[in-house]
Amino acid sequence: MAKKKTSKAKKKKTAQKKSPQKKNTAKKPTPKTTEKTVKKTEEKRIEVIAPETKTEEAVMTAPSGSLRPAEKIKQVFKKKQDGKNEKKIKRTDRKIPGFISPLLCLLSLVVLDVLLRTIYQDVGNTLVWNGPTMVFTIAWVTLITAVLTLLPRLPRRILMILTGLFYSVLAIAHGAMYKIFGNFFSFSDMNFAGDGARFFSWDYLTMNPALLGTVALALLLMVFACITARPTVRGRKIPWLRPVIAVALIIGSVVAIRAEHRNMLPDDDHMSWDKIYDAEKDEEVYWTFTDSNRCLPMAGLYQYTFRNAQVSLGTDTDGIDVAEIESYYTKRKTTISGDNEMTGVMEGKNLIMVMMESMDTWMISEETTPNLYKVQNSSVNLENFYTPLFLNAATFNTEILSQTGLIPANAAMNSGGYSTHAFPLSLANQFRDCGYTANSFHSASAKIYSRGSIHENLGFETYNNCYAMNMDDYMMDSQMIGGFDKMVSTDPFYSFIITYSGHGPYSDEMSNISDPHIEKAKTIVRSRNIQGSEKNLEEYTYALAHAMEADLFVGELMDRLKEEDLLDDTLVIFYADHYGKYMTDRDFLRQIKGVEGEPANLYRTPCIMTGAGLEKKTITKYCSSLDLLPTINNMFRLPADRAYYVGDDIFGEDGGVVILPNNKWYDGETYYTSSYKGEMTDEIRQTCQEVSEKSQISMNTLRSNFFNSKTYKESDDASSNSYYLKQKTDEETVFEDVEEDDVSAVNFCVKRKYLEGGTETKFYPEMNVTRGSVIRALWIMAGRPEPKEKVQFIDMPEDEEKALAIQWATSNNLVSGYKSGKFKPAEPITRQQMASMLYGYAKYSGYNMKVKGKLNNYSDANELTHYAVKPMKWALGNHLISGRKDKLEPLENVTRGEFAHILQEMEEFVRNQDD
Repeated sequence: MAKKKTSKAKKKKTAQKKSPQKKNTAKKPTPKTTEKTVKKTEEKRIEVIAPETKTEEAVMTAPSGSLRPAEKIKQVFKKKQDGKNEKKIKRTDRKIPGFISPLLCLLSLVVLDVLLRTIYQDVGNTLVWNGPTMVFTIAWVTLITAVLTLLPRLPRRILMILTGLFYSVLAIAHGAMYKIFGNFFSFSDMNFAGDGARFFSWDYLTMNPALLGTVALALLLMVFACITARPTVRGRKIPWLRPVIAVALIIGSVVAIRAEHRNMLPDDDHMSWDKIYDAEKDEEVYWTFTDSNRCLPMAGLYQYTFRNAQVSLGTDTDGIDVAEIESYYTKRKTTISGDNEMTGVMEGKNLIMVMMESMDTWMISEETTPNLYKVQNSSVNLENFYTPLFLNAATFNTEILSQTGLIPANAAMNSGGYSTHAFPLSLANQFRDCGYTANSFHSASAKIYSRGSIHENLGFETYNNCYAMNMDDYMMDSQMIGGFDKMVSTDPFYSFIITYSGHGPYSDEMSNISDPHIEKAKTIVRSRNIQGSEKNLEEYTYALAHAMEADLFVGELMDRLKEEDLLDDTLVIFYADHYGKYMTDRDFLRQIKGVEGEPANLYRTPCIMTGAGLEKKTITKYCSSLDLLPTINNMFRLPADRAYYVGDDIFGEDGGVVILPNNKWYDGETYYTSSYKGEMTDEIRQTCQEVSEKSQISMNTLRSNFFNSKTYKESDDASSNSYYLKQKTDEETVFEDVEEDDVSAVNFCVKRKYLEGGTETKFYPEMNVTRGSVIRALWIMAGRPEPKEKVQFIDMPEDEEKALAIQWATSNNLVSGYKSGKFKPAEPITRQQMASMLYGYAKYSGYNMKVKGKLNNYSDANELTHYAVKPMKWALGNHLISGRKDKLEPLENVTRGEFAHILQEMEEFVRNQDD
């Protein structure tokens, strides 16, 4: 009992000593204080401190005993420092609210868009504050700003600057392109950017000061947005509020953009050919989205950038229906001009076409270009000839127009397509089909615009550059006469010549062209008393000097043809690739050309036909470079059906309308554009429809590689076309059961060992092709690669090649086996399974997977199994599988004969991809 009392007394004394309010009664702790007692005391001390207020003040006031003086000083100092930091943060918060940075970012993007459209408000016919345009703009800038707001401060600042720079560069590109070419920038221009850059000069780049000020203001606002960007603040009362608001704004913006996009589209998902195209309707223009001058003001900078990229790259299309194209050409055969007085007058004679670089109407005069002037005034002069520019790569643009008779695709087709797509009706192919030699001549490298491969694909036997023509300086046209012996032949010949000396810039940058003629040019300019700035007059002088050098070649060519006694049997056509667009001041250009009144007349250029017994004559009919090929076709009685060309015979009754970009047109009286304010007569509406049809069909013909499609190849026109006749094999089939139409495909497959005959004399084309045979053929086409893993199936074939092929296909997910552990290599393959395997092979090989066909043209499309929908669209779009009349028959089996044709088409697809 005594021990217990003593223990209680000690506890009491210890408690009294710990209490700071009873100093006199407290006693020193006894050395017998146990470790357990100290531990309990520390636990009580910790419990006194509130977990949510772990401050030094709580420690100081906790009844756990006194702290040492050094600790007190340290914690008081820390408390004061924390107080200062807290006040500093509060002062900063009050000075720069959190919404300032996002607001400045949003304002920067809005300013760039609105002021850009204000500066160029006269280009389109859309008001700056147009409702749909502002919906697109506000939705896009809100979307961009909200996404940036979700990021931490450092990446947010970086992306703010990059975003501002990206759209500022685009705005400058729009201004520069409009200044040089008269059209805003389009991503489709990038297809020829590499080649065009070779001819770029800083002389062309004269910017609008207002645009530069707009870009500077937008970038300044974005810099302030970066400076005022606050870090992510921790300890907010509602930390999830900002991201929730940002996500809500993102969702709302996306919904608004998609809703307005759908609202802008026409009611139909595509233009039907029995509907009149009305360029006044925003819906029609927005659907095609190729008129950059109309679409940028209509959609705003940000929606324009997004949709233009989609259309230019072809990612928003469901494919092109080749049957629709064929239907249009069939209808056109009943409407083209018939025979006329010029039909067949040049049959058996030679042809030389000279496409003159930048030779404009105002350059031709007796004192400046005496040779061309003499030819113009003694031959057939096309007084109202125009060269529309559908591509900013202007020379290449006119090459395609005049050599194929088609309008080059301004979107969803790169320059590589002209090297690989079929052009059986090109001028060179037509002449070669008639036994002519066909060669092209241009001083530049064959790599420029890929002319070497493109000209070969167009049917020319050789592309002759400066070395082939024995030129010392590729810029000097007068030296091209060194290739005269290659330009002519004892056999009937067609020569296509492109001059160079007329090229810009018109400055001393190309003094080697101008130096021999500059003094004469200065004298001429002084005598004409032209009014303009110093720079304008300097460019005018250099332009005349460049034209003089080109004129020397014209004279030398005509003289040599006379000397060789060839002129009477040779038609020579001189025409320009484009107007003098290297003049940097467009208003001055209109002044010297005398076309201030009608904008369409800027595209009027020289075109002269001479030689071959032609008498002097002036043709006043309105025509263009699109009309050259059908005219030549008629004059030489070439075998191609003129219905497949966009233009009309210049000497025929039809035509008389110049088709310009973006469905504009001009017939000498009416210049129809989206801003046309005249009376809409039935005749004008009909012309609008025809122009729209021709433009769209022509571009789709090129994009879809129509002349290589099964639809065209099986037509009567192709069956008599020597381009395809010479493609057919001369071999006689060894298989007695193969029909004539299948010989080429079967021999193609057997030769490459894709397929084998059933016996030595029979192929059995009507038998179903099997899973194993399909996989083996694709494996051989892939180069017999080793499989990633050797998967084994219960029914693996004994044939080693088939076994390896199956292992390769399954390990690369081209096809899979069955749950039973079998592969079933002898099982017939259906059409939808075939599409899936071909799709898998192309994906495995890294080929283009974007081209899609349409399923709504087939009545049984709903029978497709879900997995095969996308592969079937892709296979249809690439002409690997075709419908059986109006049906797909996806569950029907594929025959060996059909598979032979599919493999032939597949190799063509692969070759185009590799090129």
